[in-house]
Amino acid sequence: MRGRLVLVLAFLVLLSVGGVFAILRPSPAFGCPSFLGMPVVKSELASRSFGAVTTFALPAPERWPNAIAVAPDGSVWFGEEAVPALAHFFPTNGTLIEYSFPGSYPKGSGGYDCADKTDIWGVALWGGRVWATDSSMDRLVGLSPTNDTFKVVALAANESLPYTLTPGPDDALWFTQISSGQIGTLFPNGTAAEHSVQVPEHLNGTTATVNAPGVPAQIVFANSSVGYYVDASPLISGSAVFAFDPQDFRPQPIGEGNQSLSDPDSISLGDGGVWLAQHGDSSLAFEDLKSGNWTFYPTSSVGYIGTTLPYFVETNGSLVWFNEHFGNRMAVIDSSEKTLTEYSLSDPAAANMSQIDNVLTFALGGEKAWFTESTSDAIGFVNASYRPSFSISANESPVLSVQRGGSGNVQVDLQGNSSSPISIQLPDSTSPTLAGTDITLHTDKSELASLAGNQTIDVGVDVGSGATPGRYTLLITATDGLISRSVYLELSILP
Repeated sequence: MRGRLVLVLAFLVLLSVGGVFAILRPSPAFGCPSFLGMPVVKSELASRSFGAVTTFALPAPERWPNAIAVAPDGSVWFGEEAVPALAHFFPTNGTLIEYSFPGSYPKGSGGYDCADKTDIWGVALWGGRVWATDSSMDRLVGLSPTNDTFKVVALAANESLPYTLTPGPDDALWFTQISSGQIGTLFPNGTAAEHSVQVPEHLNGTTATVNAPGVPAQIVFANSSVGYYVDASPLISGSAVFAFDPQDFRPQPIGEGNQSLSDPDSISLGDGGVWLAQHGDSSLAFEDLKSGNWTFYPTSSVGYIGTTLPYFVETNGSLVWFNEHFGNRMAVIDSSEKTLTEYSLSDPAAANMSQIDNVLTFALGGEKAWFTESTSDAIGFVNASYRPSFSISANESPVLSVQRGGSGNVQVDLQGNSSSPISIQLPDSTSPTLAGTDITLHTDKSELASLAGNQTIDVGVDVGSGATPGRYTLLITATDGLISRSVYLELSILP
């Protein structure tokens, strides 16, 4: 396990002093040589597959892949922070081509070494080039694959930490700068504009700071006149989603201002609303843009740490994909079926934090969800067409109403086959999404030795007299260790 284990928000580490986010960055000392030694290197990668997952090991020495995008032809582009470089992978024949960034990079201090030359969180195809963020140099770099040349755009703000990239409907490339609190726009003529964003006073969770700089994390566009971004500032006590017109940038918060979110750091559009990945409580949040109602979808738990750390989210029809950084999994919610499937990205699955691969970014393309593994120096994909050998569903209405101090019962069905044991996981009052709710779940079966056909599981729900009335989302999970299948149930607690 390399010394740089990326924690909460990877670069936005929540400090205990004052609850303020700080940026961990290397400070200049002296230059480091490139690993590649030349602008372009070509390699052949070997693959490893199990179940729905296929991974490709990158060449030595370590590359630290991060940020990824899928081209229309199915090839994959990603960043290599240790080189630094843009890499182009062709899965049909296993060929990898790497393009070194122009310039030299400093050696860092505070535990960083020459391998940590820069941070690359955004890769996007735009304007005939492949663009990437380069945090150490405060710049954007764009590669032309036709002649192997880079175009460099220096940003005005120092130590701004350019983060994610989003091609806009206005023929511009939009990007976030999470350290300087800015949203930038790169125009086709090569010029860039940077807009400062702030936490509005009425959304501020503290009276000591008014109109503090925001932490814009990611941008999406609904159409040519409406864009949204999510702000990861810990000072926001209400909605962290802001809408703006790309032609007239004056962002406004949307949704219920008093809705408490848990470290949202990624955004996607789908199902008539906004999906957010929440670092803090192992869940995805969905806001219906018509009604303004929020629904929270928890992940299943892992035994070695209290949060799975959902990171980025991307929708494809009714499917909502996201990566679980600490869970070491790729996951997909089927919003029409109210189910969740989580794929371990290692076999055997991670059993402690030293075994996670640091799956920080992913991208959808065709029938694949591509991801980067920073720690294990690999990229890979989950085959979206793969069908696990077992499934789980509710055999009655997925809505349960229980009064405070009362109990209820639901049944779920397991279908399919498994020669491996299947354990049943239930959330409790210690899980992040149910903490302090006075809700307890129990089941008549905690494990099945195997599965052949159908099996019904009875689940009891006890609601304490101190529970707060309202809507809650429960998750019932069946897992064989490598794949977890879950069904969402809605619990309505009555006064």
